[in-house]
Amino acid sequence: MHTLLRPHNLRIALATASLLGCAWVAGCRNEPPGPLVGTWEDLSTTEMDSSGMSMTYTFRRDGTLDITWQRPLLPDTVLTADFVVQWDSVLTLSDDRGTEQFIAHVAGDTLTLRSEDGAIQHYARQTD
Repeated sequence: MHTLLRPHNLRIALATASLLGCAWVAGCRNEPPGPLVGTWEDLSTTEMDSSGMSMTYTFRRDGTLDITWQRPLLPDTVLTADFVVQWDSVLTLSDDRGTEQFIAHVAGDTLTLRSEDGAIQHYARQTD
């Protein structure tokens, strides 16, 4: 599911994402939290996985993201990445392994992500 860019394009994408991410985060300091900020649970994991595994995405105002896999009887696995939203719907995730892009759409308490290969995932906002 993860699609990484070629090394040459990756450098360009990371530089662009970094610049746009700084502008996006800086521009949002005095604004209400963006629609992605918060914790989201993967609906397909909870509905279809009988193993009891669940996955959550926690987007923070500072442009960081934790992806957490929770499995019964095993410690949680957490991957940390940076995220940037461009043009109101292009979500770019990046870490030391590469960059990946999605089309993101928030409607109420549902987040829909469409990957570059067309796979669609749905997430529900968790409330505290």
